[in-house]
Amino acid sequence: MSKPQVIIHSGAPRLAVDALRYLSVRTSGATGRKLARALANRGLGVRLIANPSLELDAMIALGIEVVPYESREDLDRAVRESLALAPAATLIATAAINDYAVQQVSGAASGETIRNFDSGKIPSGLSRLLIELRPAPKQIDCLAEWGHVGPLVACKYEAAGSVIASAKALCQRVQARLVLANSLCATVQALVDLRGQVETFASREDVLSALVERVIGWQ
Repeated sequence: MSKPQVIIHSGAPRLAVDALRYLSVRTSGATGRKLARALANRGLGVRLIANPSLELDAMIALGIEVVPYESREDLDRAVRESLALAPAATLIATAAINDYAVQQVSGAASGETIRNFDSGKIPSGLSRLLIELRPAPKQIDCLAEWGHVGPLVACKYEAAGSVIASAKALCQRVQARLVLANSLCATVQALVDLRGQVETFASREDVLSALVERVIGWQ
């Protein structure tokens, strides 16, 4: 494996419910792919950790090293291995990582509660299906423990009225170099830094272009 200058994770982990079904976040992974493509075109060595379904052949053709993942465990492992190889790399954390893990799955049939489905697949015909979740550790809070010492770019995605304040709080908590803040309605596109300064942009393309220039300037 080559030593990347930039590590990007993209997409979203799949949270298994049974052997066939999973929960996930609706995301295209486009932000991570756009950043990977732009940085590779500017001559940087990029490793993209992404879902294998996210049209990755074009990334590989550009010389981007692609590491596929499915589950949260896969993603965490790929990030740890990447940081062990290149602890000073810029890490751009764009993946929509689940805040919860499956605690237990149970169902009811004929008045009887069923847990730990022996077949590995939840049967059809249940009168009720209950998926219990528990909080999962936030990956971004583990990066320093995993050895990351390079610049960190985090992302915050929520309602327009709160996204900037949340981005500032996240930036301070994890000591990110920058936080990419964008709102659910797409009206807020901004970069927030550790000093609390906010630079806003008219479009998603503009904010990503500015972020690319910042990352190049850190090399």
